[in-house]
Amino acid sequence: MKKFTTRRLAGALAATTLSLGLVACAGENEENVQTSEVESTVEETVPAEEADPTEVEEGESTVEETNAPADAADSTEEAAEGDAANSVSLTLADGSTVLVTEDFASELENVPEEFGKPVQVTEGDQAAMAEFESGDLLVTSEEHGTNQVVGEIARVWRDGGGLENSIGLPTGEEEETDEGNGWIQQFANGTISWTDDGSGTFSETVTPGGES
Repeated sequence: MKKFTTRRLAGALAATTLSLGLVACAGENEENVQTSEVESTVEETVPAEEADPTEVEEGESTVEETNAPADAADSTEEAAEGDAANSVSLTLADGSTVLVTEDFASELENVPEEFGKPVQVTEGDQAAMAEFESGDLLVTSEEHGTNQVVGEIARVWRDGGGLENSIGLPTGEEEETDEGNGWIQQFANGTISWTDDGSGTFSETVTPGGES
């Protein structure tokens, strides 16, 4: 009986020891699983945090790009306001109004009375032109100043393109020819003349490159 009892106690102790070992192993496994989950969570979180500076940089870049056009628009508005401040209103023959520079408006006040009222004002890249009821013209440019272009020479120059005429802008006003048979006017790239051929018939001559 004693031997049987001893064996049962030994078996119980062995079973208890095995149970404790399994519990210990289970505890270690749970700790390992929890540790792995924590490490995995940390690894997944770090890239997200590293991505934040990129998002901030992109945001800052977007703000800078947005501000640039606004600055350009401000400069354009200031330039437009400056041009408007140096302009005056000119009343045309039909009662409509246009804006011209103060200098050009002053020149328009000095044209002969027979010119009548201006019917239109045309502006180009380098010059401006006022056309009058008579067909005469007043042309102004920074390079060549302000000059009248009148009569048939005005018609020929205007029909040939006006401010875009290949003969260029007037550099002076018309003069009588040396022969006394008509008039000639110098332009930047040549001359236009209106002369009598001797029979009382007048015709125009456009001469590129200089006076004929």
